[in-house]
Amino acid sequence: MSAALDRNLRGVLILAIAIAVMGAVAPALAQEEQPAETKFKEEVEVTGSLIPRPTLEALSPVTSLEIEELSYRGLTRIEDLLTALPQIFAAQNSTIANGASGTATVDLRYLGPVRTLVLIDGQRMSAGDAFAVAPDLNFIPSALVKRVDVLTGGASSVYGADAVAGVVNFVLDKDFEGFRGGIQFGGFHHKNDNEIARAMNRARGFSVPEGSAWDGGALNANIALGGKFAEGRGHAAAYLDYRRTSEVRKDRRDYTNCAPRMGANGPVCGGSSTIPLGRFIVFDKDFNFKGDYTLDQSGPGNTFRNRVATDVYNYAPHNFMQRPDEKYIAGGFVTYDWNRHFEAYANVMFMDD
Repeated sequence: MSAALDRNLRGVLILAIAIAVMGAVAPALAQEEQPAETKFKEEVEVTGSLIPRPTLEALSPVTSLEIEELSYRGLTRIEDLLTALPQIFAAQNSTIANGASGTATVDLRYLGPVRTLVLIDGQRMSAGDAFAVAPDLNFIPSALVKRVDVLTGGASSVYGADAVAGVVNFVLDKDFEGFRGGIQFGGFHHKNDNEIARAMNRARGFSVPEGSAWDGGALNANIALGGKFAEGRGHAAAYLDYRRTSEVRKDRRDYTNCAPRMGANGPVCGGSSTIPLGRFIVFDKDFNFKGDYTLDQSGPGNTFRNRVATDVYNYAPHNFMQRPDEKYIAGGFVTYDWNRHFEAYANVMFMDD
């Protein structure tokens, strides 16, 4: 017992000595590290846009697209660049025919384009059409776009209900100096050799496109000028953008020449039951179904026959896979520093689409 007590006493003694040494050293270290004077610095930073840069910390994910990707991918439309992101759906673009508004819109997470806020340099864009109230991306000058910031998280608490799905901010390069311009041209090629589609068309007696099809040419040309004046106190930039897109109709492709549907033995050419000869569904006075008729072309002109499943209208050849389009946009930006307290600026943007 005495040996154990002796070991315990030694342990307590060593612990006491260690605590005493630490107590003696700590004040000395604290005295050396304490600054002689404490200074406070206040800093206010104005970003101009509530979308945080991806280089800074952000609560919601932000994706930035550099405009050079348009050239790398051979694209002539900004909405085609945005659809490369998995969270973006192009609600209105050049491929929409029926129900088209003629605009180009962006739709984050498929919640509707009216729930995606579109900004130019942090400022809201107006509606692109009287009935399609979403902003029209055709208004944006591709020659001056520096980058595109996409806030993929909901931002309605900051911007309002039109930012439930997120925010897309187009940042323009208004400070560049010199000259820039470019010409892009793209098109499509298809070889009509789809045997399944050709057999479907032949079974209905439809003429089938033959050979190779080269079409859908899209030309985009833009120029921009920028520079300083008044000994560097002012800066001006101007741009001009032109685009012409050719049509591509479905009768140019064998696989879209008819509207397909599933038949008893596989796919067949279908169509609309609203046909040029008319469709007449007859009921008796008690509203009991009596028959489904259409005009008899082989009769004198006032006789009817029973309508059959093949009495459909093939609307496909008259529909667009790419709408024809021609667009002119132009504009300019001027800033001038009168003094360190006052800066004047003017922005002018015009579009005819």
